[in-house]
Amino acid sequence: ELKLAELTGDKNTVRRARKIQRLTKFVRQAIAEQEWPDAVDTIDELLELKPDSYRLTLEKYRILATELKDDEAAEEFGRDFIEDCEQAAMLNEFAWSILTDDDYAKARDIELALAGAEKAMELCEEKNAAIVDTYARALADSGDLEDAIHWQEEAVKLSRDRSLPFRR
Repeated sequence: ELKLAELTGDKNTVRRARKIQRLTKFVRQAIAEQEWPDAVDTIDELLELKPDSYRLTLEKYRILATELKDDEAAEEFGRDFIEDCEQAAMLNEFAWSILTDDDYAKARDIELALAGAEKAMELCEEKNAAIVDTYARALADSGDLEDAIHWQEEAVKLSRDRSLPFRR
């Protein structure tokens, strides 16, 4: 983005791209030095410039939940993300990460993962095998085994239909 902006002479885009580079470098440094509040503050600045950055969103949630161990802030941020997000794949990845990533072993918010998986299901109209699979996992982890089995069977059926997407 920076090179293209420099070539075209778009000064505003050059300034924006340079700011993103500087902030990204600062986030990496803050994470490496385990300066979690600084990392979160800088991620917030980056999200103002790149509001659709899923990687930044997931990293902020991870830091709040696992490093700062701020359950309330993590849940609020996660719920806001779920409410605002209209991309089923992003919601699915968010839910799957919470359900399965080792980082969340001591900070696993099953209710939040289930909420993300439910919205992803709505957005894909229950036609994406990976999303249905995530939803089944969230149901199982929340203790609803009967519904989990039903939805896992649906995920298997959908995965056999080559005309439908299967991506995690």
